[in-house]
This record gives sequence, structure tokens and C-alpha cells, in this order.
Amino acid sequence: ICNCTEKTGLIREVINGKPRFVHRTLAEYFVALWLFENIERSKCFLQDHLWESRLEVTRMILDRILARDFPLHTAVINGDWA
Repeated sequence: ICNCTEKTGLIREVINGKPRFVHRTLAEYFVALWLFENIERSKCFLQDHLWESRLEVTRMILDRILARDFPLHTAVINGDWA
């Protein structure tokens, strides 16, 4: 990525070692994935910031990642309880 050899079209540029994604949702997905994979390290951040409105999409993505092995949780997220 830092050498600008990434050719998937997901990253527009790298500034100061940080990738700039073509769409914010991609960054939000990777944040949610990192939070999931580092849930123990993330507890303070999650408690303090997860309910902020600017993190709504990240929160929704994280919820789906957490629910992926739980059909009932997924059904509730999807509003599929009929």
C-alpha cells in the first residue's frame, strides 16, 4: 500500500503512511473488523465512543460481524422476526 502498488481501486492515496479509501464505508468496515479482532484491547474505546453518531455505520458493521455465527442475532438486526 505504502509503495502505491495496491491495484484493487479501494485506496485513493497514502498520506503520511495512512491510506485514504475511495469511500468512507471501506474505512468504517476496516475499523469495525479491527475492533472485532481486538475486542479486549478496544473495550475502553467501545464504552466511550461506540454510541457517537459519527460511528453509526461502524457500529452497524461491527454488530453484523459479531452476529455472523448467530442466526437469531442476525434475524433481529435484519428485522426478520415474523
